[in-house]
Amino acid sequence: LPPSLRVLDLNDREFFNHALGRLPRTLRKLRLGAAFNHTLLPQAALLPATLAVLQIGEAFDHPLGPLPEGLVELRAHSFSRDCCFSRALGPLPAALRILDLARCTAFNHALGRLPDALRELRLGGAFDQPLPQLPASLEVQALGTACGAALPATLPRTLRELRIGHRFNAPLALPPTLEFLIIGNSYTHRLDLAALPLKTLHVGRSYAHALPPLPGTPLPPSLQVLGLHQCHRFNHSLGRLPCTLRKLRLGAAFSHPLLPQHASLLAVQGQQALDAESAAEPVQPAPDALVRLPETLTVLGVGEAFDHPLGLLPKSLTELRVDSTFNHALGRLPDALCELRLGGAFDQPLPQLPARLEVLALGDAFEAALPVVLPRALRELHMGHRFNAPLALPPRLEFLLIGNSYTHRLDLAALSLKRLYVGRSYAHALPPLPGTLVMR
Repeated sequence: LPPSLRVLDLNDREFFNHALGRLPRTLRKLRLGAAFNHTLLPQAALLPATLAVLQIGEAFDHPLGPLPEGLVELRAHSFSRDCCFSRALGPLPAALRILDLARCTAFNHALGRLPDALRELRLGGAFDQPLPQLPASLEVQALGTACGAALPATLPRTLRELRIGHRFNAPLALPPTLEFLIIGNSYTHRLDLAALPLKTLHVGRSYAHALPPLPGTPLPPSLQVLGLHQCHRFNHSLGRLPCTLRKLRLGAAFSHPLLPQHASLLAVQGQQALDAESAAEPVQPAPDALVRLPETLTVLGVGEAFDHPLGLLPKSLTELRVDSTFNHALGRLPDALCELRLGGAFDQPLPQLPARLEVLALGDAFEAALPVVLPRALRELHMGHRFNAPLALPPRLEFLLIGNSYTHRLDLAALSLKRLYVGRSYAHALPPLPGTLVMR
């Protein structure tokens, strides 16, 4: 390598795996590609003292030796797969600001004293070592799945992001600066979330406390993402949803309405007319302030126990999933909707399907007719097992599940299907489908 080299970036060279020899003493940044797996310390050499940024890839698993005193950033990088690095690290340099080993699923060594300059600490799935006192200026801390070691009861007041691993279950006092919180699957202790400026909150399966824990206290007004889909015990009312909310996924046990109720009336104008069982009743006048889901919402998923009207869907909604018991009319589907997955009980007529719709999954109870011509953008179609109405399939379809009751001939020859599941009542011959996985 040229002796004057300051930056060597192999990050995009996915298959590069050649020894580099001795690294230049001027090198400041070194980023390795996914396949690189040669020692960086040939003939007992040391990493250059000038090195400030070191990024290793998926395959790399060699000792790094003493880390340079000026090293600011050490990362294990991968676009999709786990990283192999499993070697112990020497004393961490005083200048280190970022230590990111989140992709290292085999790394499990004590880290020693954490530098005062450290701002970001991310650990992989195998890490389960006691952590020393956390730096007062730490902003990001992510614990791996296996980490059950206790943390200081009081976390740094600068912490913005905290990810609790799935084995961690010790009481914590959350700092007032926290914006991003993932609660692991084993965590059972009550957390006071009311005063936090949270933007993202994901709740693990064992957390059963209300959000926030104080009755009548609303969710943080800054909240943008709320993930309850892995929390099978959580079943507390959320109150009025923040107007900033973009993504909401509910768990299997959640059974509370999302729309605040006004006396005995349905909260949203026209909902009575949408539901088949109340279509004959007079539509009640809307309340002064129309209650609806936040207009910012782009993703909504409701779980098995949820069976309440959703009212007028936000115009920004791109993904909607309803589970087993939900069976309420949806009204006009937003033009932005790209993915619609309906649960096993849903059997309401669907309005016109949006032109942008890419995924449509019908539940097993669905018997209502669909538009004969489906949206041209559709890539994935799941028919329910009771659906049996003629369809013209769009040319971009890649995935098709034909339900057990479907008997109409489908023109499959012009499609570029990758997967085809054929139900037991479909008796028509299949054309040659090269490159398609066919299952019956």
